[in-house]
Amino acid sequence: MVATDTVQPILDAILEIGETFAATLRLEAVLDSIIESGMRLAGGDSGSVMLLSDDGRELVVTAAVGPRASIIMGSRQPASASVAGHALQSNTNMVVRGVAGREGGPRSDHPQDLGWGVVMPLRVATRLLGVLNLSTSVHRDELPATRVSLLGILANQAAIMIEVGRLYQDLALKERRLELFVDRFLRLQSEQRQASPTPSRQAPVNDVLRSTVAEYSRTLRSSPDAINEDAAERLSARELEVLALIVEGLTNKEIASRLCLSPDTVKNHVVHIIQKLGVSDRTQAAVMAVRQGMIA
Repeated sequence: MVATDTVQPILDAILEIGETFAATLRLEAVLDSIIESGMRLAGGDSGSVMLLSDDGRELVVTAAVGPRASIIMGSRQPASASVAGHALQSNTNMVVRGVAGREGGPRSDHPQDLGWGVVMPLRVATRLLGVLNLSTSVHRDELPATRVSLLGILANQAAIMIEVGRLYQDLALKERRLELFVDRFLRLQSEQRQASPTPSRQAPVNDVLRSTVAEYSRTLRSSPDAINEDAAERLSARELEVLALIVEGLTNKEIASRLCLSPDTVKNHVVHIIQKLGVSDRTQAAVMAVRQGMIA
């Protein structure tokens, strides 16, 4: 039987993750809280959450904390590759010691010296969402099996919160799209009324509705920024500088030269900008910046 004083930190961590989501309603904050709670419980100095891509083929570093966070953030790997992929496919917690992937077993795509590391699948019912990675570069006593099991409980609860966060974001997205649709409908109806002041000559509601649906569909296809009006507030001052130069058409190397930064630093900024704006590439980021007036 596990001692109460060992279980209590896990319960506190689960409570903290839930309170973080309730306070912010942001999946990003929940992911950071999961990593930080796991690091405290495991005694680690770094961690990350890798979530499956929409097609299930890749694991994407969606949140990271620690010295290498900015380097690995946004990186991708096949879902069947490395230690993370093996933990995901086998649905088991995996402990790594020494150099990740050096001595037998699945190899790491980012080998590094480890005191130890633990990789835990994030699962809700039969759905695998990704993995939680916790590690330390300090060579210390091996992580007890009981602690690994308790961290697995944390990972299970974290997966539930991630799923809740995703569902909330999807709901908020649908609500915003509905608001956009209603706004389009009312505007087109008003335009029809102004164009045809005589009631008998006004277009039937169904005609306006069909026009609204057509315009709304075009808007969603061509304007990924239509539901991201607060996107600029999520960017740091430096990220806004980089975004402005992306709009000018500069490459990462040219941006690095203009801002006196390394190309790798610029690359990280671009990855963060794309993630924060919720777009798929730098071109869409530039389009959103222009349309929403993010760039002065």
